[in-house]
Amino acid sequence: LQARISRVGTGWLADKDAQIFVCVRNSAWQLSDLEFDLMICDEAHHYEPNPQTSLYDERGLIIGDVEDNGENLATLRGLVLGIRAKKRIFVSATLVLNEPDFEFGLRKAIDANVIQDYFVMIPLVSDGDVMPSLVQIVQDLPLARRILAFCNSVKDAMQFAELLNRAGIPAAHYNGHTEI
Repeated sequence: LQARISRVGTGWLADKDAQIFVCVRNSAWQLSDLEFDLMICDEAHHYEPNPQTSLYDERGLIIGDVEDNGENLATLRGLVLGIRAKKRIFVSATLVLNEPDFEFGLRKAIDANVIQDYFVMIPLVSDGDVMPSLVQIVQDLPLARRILAFCNSVKDAMQFAELLNRAGIPAAHYNGHTEI
């Protein structure tokens, strides 16, 4: 069974005939006329009111949130939460106000054999260009089958993949414009 997937946002318009949508929150308005069986929202803390940035009316009700860039978060939150969905799953590692209904952390996943042979490494490099040091760390992990590295920008991801390839380590970068 092959599903049609539509990316939405970061330069992509919604393909309304798709069965699966991957959407950034700023483009949720493109999906407002659809109904979904399941909606999964990553970075769920963006959908909680923030006491430090919330704007209130004279009755004390939240009427908006403004980030440093002036973006009205309440409007974005309303667009995302206004999408019709039979079931919703919110995922976040940094909840601000709410307590989760269900937690399935790394330790539980390992104990349940959902994740195996898994470890997290956070390298600390204090001086100079970090990329060569990271390539060396990857070279020193001969038993690693797959490595996922998050970079700060597309440019950094492209540069890191190129350095790995030059070192004989097959690598690729993926971003919002990568074909699925």
